[in-house]
Formats: sequence, structure tokens, C-alpha cells
Amino acid sequence: MKKAIVLMAALVLVTLLGSFAQAEQCYNLSPFSDVIHLSHISSGPDRSLFGNWIATGAYSLPVVGAREANLNGGPKRVSLNGTNDTADFGGNPICAIDGVLNGAWSLTCVGGSNGTFTTSGSAFAQVSCAAAQREGMEAGKSGK
Repeated sequence: MKKAIVLMAALVLVTLLGSFAQAEQCYNLSPFSDVIHLSHISSGPDRSLFGNWIATGAYSLPVVGAREANLNGGPKRVSLNGTNDTADFGGNPICAIDGVLNGAWSLTCVGGSNGTFTTSGSAFAQVSCAAAQREGMEAGKSGK
């Protein structure tokens, strides 16, 4: 009986872990070199996102958020919140991205003593994670 219970518990654990395992997807914050590596968990029509926002050699921010359709339909929007511990983004520790997949995006960072940091771009575009490292200007160094 104990072996059967252990086997059932192991089967349930493997099933749960398998349901949470998702492939990573990567997005570039065009026209900048920043790449966001994201995994997700889906619950019905909702998709929770988590991952890492990287500008190689400059910064790395952990991010969480969601991808949802706009009210009354329309394109799916991505909303991500990240924490920054560098002097980039105007030294602000709290950053939020709002964008449309393959469309425009905007970034706002707050909470530091230097005032609000903002920037935007032309495309929140999916890229290959295998070739995600990019060179060029970083979004965190471009703001107003």
C-alpha cells in the first residue's frame, strides 16, 4: 500500500511540474539591443510571464507580468514590471514596460532621486533565444 501511495504521489508531482514547464520566448526592445527572456504559465485565457531583461554587459533585471488581450479585443498587450539595481534607467529601481506584440512599446522607471525615466520603441519583437545577444544602444541608457 505504501508503494502505491508513493508511486501516486510521484506521478502527481511529475504531472504538476510538466504542466508548469514552458518553452522560453525572447523579445527584443527595438530599436535597442535589450532582450527579454520570458517563460509563462497559462491559466485559461490568462498568461502570467516571468523572466529576465538583459542588455549584455550593462544590466539584468528580473521581470514579472502578463500578456492579455485589450478590452473589447484587439492585439495582445504585454505588461512587465522589473527591478533595477544599477545606475541605468536614471538610477530608478522600479521599471514598467507596456507594449503590443510586434508593435510599439513604452518604458517608465520611477522611485529614484533623479526623476522619472522614460523611453519607447517601435517593436516588441520576438527573436530567437539562441541568437538573442545583441549589440547596440541599451534602452536603460537612452531615456529622458
